[in-house]
Amino acid sequence: MSNFSSTATIIGFNSPRFFLPINNAKAYVTDLYSNSIQIVNLTTNTIYGNIAVSGWTEELLIYNDTVYVCDVTNNQLLIINPQNDQLVGTIPIGENPNSLVIDKNNKIWILCDGGMSSSNPQLIQYNPANRTIEQTFIFPIISQSPNHLKINANGGVLYFLNDGVYQFNITDSNLPNSPIISSNSNLFYGLGIDPANNDIYVADAIDYVQNGIVFRYNSSGGLIHQFNAGLIPNGFLFVQ
Repeated sequence: MSNFSSTATIIGFNSPRFFLPINNAKAYVTDLYSNSIQIVNLTTNTIYGNIAVSGWTEELLIYNDTVYVCDVTNNQLLIINPQNDQLVGTIPIGENPNSLVIDKNNKIWILCDGGMSSSNPQLIQYNPANRTIEQTFIFPIISQSPNHLKINANGGVLYFLNDGVYQFNITDSNLPNSPIISSNSNLFYGLGIDPANNDIYVADAIDYVQNGIVFRYNSSGGLIHQFNAGLIPNGFLFVQ
């Protein structure tokens, strides 16, 4: 990672979405169209298997040797055993789950965008210890489409995009009414929280045609600086 040069290319995907290393030898890749989660050998950098699913899968995370996956098509959380690559359970949740994080209390938060205004978006707190949904926060406006759920370094504060950038403490009783960072007619298309200092990085795709911009804010929403990016910036990786 010292010079960002390419070390390998993994081929054979249909429409890959998100990549999750399971261990030093294996990773999972979700997909939009393939009806499967691809299993990648990180030693040979090749696809060597898949986990059959029905439809579009998005973000995923691993906790306590279990993988949790957003199943967009079927509005559910998939539970996978990475030891044998088997789907072992499903949890019905809100429509179009798109992103998820785990907090400092080992609870999983899942953001559902509502499916292009077909239902109200939801923010869900799920307890993996007993496989129960503990809280559901429903967005009041059906036309909203929240996405890119992130969490700060200590696992106590959530952030997400909903035109602007919103902040939600995991102990809050209600969804925030206003953003800590307004979009001001920018097209916010990506979000990241720097684990070193909790600075907020927001990607502006502008119009999907010209190169975008990245804005850097402090954890309170104050602008620190901005810099130019490539076409349609939408994600961040923080190397520690």
